[in-house]
This record gives sequence, structure tokens and C-alpha cells, in this order.
Amino acid sequence: MEQQERQKKLDAEAVAALKGLQEACGSVRAEFSDNLVICLDNLEVARSLMARTTSSSQGTFTAFAEIASRWSQRVRWLNFGPGRVIIRWVPGHAGIRGNEAADQEARAAAEDAARMPKEGPGTLAWTNRCAKENAVAAFQAYWERNTPQRYKDLGIKPAAKPPELRLRRFALGKLLASRSGHGDFAAYHKRFAHTDAQTSCQCGREKTPEHFYFCRLGRRATRGHWGTLGIRGVLSTPGGATRMDTWLAKTGYFSSICSPHPPSDGATNDTD
Repeated sequence: MEQQERQKKLDAEAVAALKGLQEACGSVRAEFSDNLVICLDNLEVARSLMARTTSSSQGTFTAFAEIASRWSQRVRWLNFGPGRVIIRWVPGHAGIRGNEAADQEARAAAEDAARMPKEGPGTLAWTNRCAKENAVAAFQAYWERNTPQRYKDLGIKPAAKPPELRLRRFALGKLLASRSGHGDFAAYHKRFAHTDAQTSCQCGREKTPEHFYFCRLGRRATRGHWGTLGIRGVLSTPGGATRMDTWLAKTGYFSSICSPHPPSDGATNDTD
């Protein structure tokens, strides 16, 4: 996020410098001027405006250099020399009235330019930003159209980096199976006609996505573990997912109590 903000600010400063140069070249006062001095408080932009660069705003820098090279060819009065474009770095702008307002205007102009259709290649920052925004928007639209009913019922929303991905792989698999309803459950086995599947838990009840939470044998193995946390909280919140991971590690539930196969003497705790 910090890197994106830095690139955004760099783009804004570069676009502001380019717009300023264009306005100066088109002004009637250009005929009565020698040198054109542009002052910037961004050292990286100041260094890059008249040089070849691979930084974020290279397209803007190239356009700036091309326009600046034509400054000496402008129409001018005879007593004025061709002059040149000079870039000066002014550190800080601290205490200069209106600087923050100018920065906001420059940033707004850069963002407006980023939203407009481009002719030719855009800046790297603009391209990266558009790619990320389009990917996020496309996924959100897909999710809205295709959200599984169980996920709707649990109120699970899409996230860029779901915290449950930090769980052990075994626990994550069981969590996702319970969320989706696709796993070692009686209804699932019946749906696909798995004739050799173990559809009941040792407690005698049918396996369901929520059964691990209500199973009397599982609760007996770690009394009071869930506290006041309900099944919805276990399956839909980061805290519930962590609690489930801890519970599975302590009980070995899906190996020794509710195994996909008939119980054996050599059962061991759940592992990755």
C-alpha cells in the first residue's frame, strides 16, 4: 500500500510538471521570456524529467523532454534569447501558502488522467493500478453471481488475503469442507453413490458439515473448548477458524472419533 501511494504521488508530480510546461509553452508570455524554470519538491521527479528512466511515469517524462526540447524554437521577440527549460528541486515547500492545495489538485489531475482512455502505453503505476482494480472488480462481480448458498447463509465475504490461509493444511481442508458441504458427509456420499463410505460417526449420528461441533464424543474430549462460540462463528470468522484448528490438534477428531474409515487401534491425531 505504501509503495502504491508513493507511485501515485510520483505520477501526480510528473503530470503536474508536464501540464505546467504545456501551459507555459502555450502562454502569450512565452514570446517575452528567456529561460523557463520549473520548481518541484519531489527529488525523484526533478531528476527524471529530462533524463531517460525506467521509473513509473516514464511516458510522462518522455513527453516532458520532447516538449522542453522545443522551447528554444518558440516564437519570440528579437530581444529575447532562445533560453532553455530548467528544473529546480525546492525541498519541502514548508510554510508556502497553497502548497497542499496544489498537491491535491495535481493528484486529482493524475487520477483523472488515469481513468481516461489512453493512446499508447500508460505509466507502470497506472497499468498496475488498473490491472489490480479490474481484477478485484471482476472477482467481486463473479462472487456476487456465483456465491454458494452455504457461504451466503454463513455470511462469508470475499477477502484479498483470508486469515484462515495461515491454518495448518489439514485444518484448512476440514474448515473448507464444512463451509462448502463437499467432504466426508452422509449427504455428499449419498449424492455421488459412494457405497463403501463410512456415513456415520462413532457417536451414532450421521456425518454432516456441522456434526464435529455438536458431536458428544468430540465435546467430551475437550470440555468447554468452544465456550459461547456458536457453529456459525466457528465456520465464518477468523477466530472460529483458529479455535477449530486448536481443537482438531487436541482431539484428533477426524482420525480417532469421526474417521472416514472404520476405527482402528492405530488411530493417531490429526496432522498435516
